[in-house]
Amino acid sequence: MSELKQIHAQSIKLGLASDPFFAAGLIAFCALETSGSLSYAHHLFSQIPNPTPFACNSIIRAHTNRGSHRNAVLFYHRMIDAGLAPDRFTFPSLFKSCGDLFEGRQLHCHASKAGLASDSYVQNTMIDMYSRHGCLTSAWLVFDKMEDRNVVTWATMIDTCTNHGRPAEALELFDQMGLERVEPNEVVLVNALTACASTRDLDAGTRIYEYIIKNQIEFTIVLKTALINLYCKCDRVALAREIFEHSPDRNLVCWNAMINGHVEDSDYKEALALFQEMQARGVKPDNVTLSSLLTSCSHLGALELGRWFHRYIELESVHVDVVLGTALVDMYAKAKERGYAPDKASVLRDMEEEEKESALCRHSEKLAVAFGLLSTGPGTLVRVMKNLRICGDCHSMMKLVSEAYGREIVVRDRNRFHRFKDE
Repeated sequence: MSELKQIHAQSIKLGLASDPFFAAGLIAFCALETSGSLSYAHHLFSQIPNPTPFACNSIIRAHTNRGSHRNAVLFYHRMIDAGLAPDRFTFPSLFKSCGDLFEGRQLHCHASKAGLASDSYVQNTMIDMYSRHGCLTSAWLVFDKMEDRNVVTWATMIDTCTNHGRPAEALELFDQMGLERVEPNEVVLVNALTACASTRDLDAGTRIYEYIIKNQIEFTIVLKTALINLYCKCDRVALAREIFEHSPDRNLVCWNAMINGHVEDSDYKEALALFQEMQARGVKPDNVTLSSLLTSCSHLGALELGRWFHRYIELESVHVDVVLGTALVDMYAKAKERGYAPDKASVLRDMEEEEKESALCRHSEKLAVAFGLLSTGPGTLVRVMKNLRICGDCHSMMKLVSEAYGREIVVRDRNRFHRFKDE
């Protein structure tokens, strides 16, 4: 920063500081480089008599990159108030920063008024924005109107369908992409394999694997993990384990996929053995790992080991999200069925003693949905994962909750996705 300030001081002496293009370059460096300072970029911006859209875009992008999304949108309004016209590089950062669907729709209108709503670079981020806020109808409308669909467009839309419990639509898009002779990238292939896993479509997954081999696409650990997940979902755990064992570059996600595969195959002892190997290699578990391990403890009746994992969670200050909290509740509920008196204070807090005991007996997916409704804003999609099949009572309850609260709920159990939405 000291060198940058010296350059700025020298530019003032030479009369360059007021030049909008020179100043825009300084602002971009200051705002976007790791060695820069966003506050100093704002200072430089305030000194320019005629700032350019490029300078504004640099500051908006910097706020987005740093997670200060509210400031990104506020600076955009400051830009508009100053009479500066946005360009195709303005809206992608804004769509990433918009806080809710209403704001996203407003930005969509602004892009349309600026004549930029048909730009593919803008449209790709628009699809992603609608996807993040659970509005698939609008995402599809943008996609269908696009004339210039590139690989990023297809990747975004396939990812949208995969993550919103519509794997069949994701695979249809993948096939359509092939018909239009668009070469898939790694993101597309991973999402296509994930969709195959969700639909238990081993044949389609095998064709994708053959495509990867035939076209000599680098078989990265990300692709290997997606294939491991597919084989596990399709009851080909031995094939999954073979790929896993021949992956020296395995990361935490890969370990989790294999451990969870053994859990879903009801091979709980092998899941715990794999965790021991994981620890020996110095790989630290995360929430996904711990959820799978707690499920194993639950089914094996290994209460003491489950309590050890619970203590580990508390000692390591692991954030207990919906998935991990559900696994903890499941474990203690099943332990109670076996005659264990649960330590109610350590499982659920801020409840009366009588409520704690009854809560532990409730089906965990109901608790997870309740937690999701309480911890997310109106209109937000609620996602729940469960290693077992949900029962008919829970299915009926979630349908009623979805209608009552006007919320979309997607539950993934060991067999399929369950989507509840008041159309």
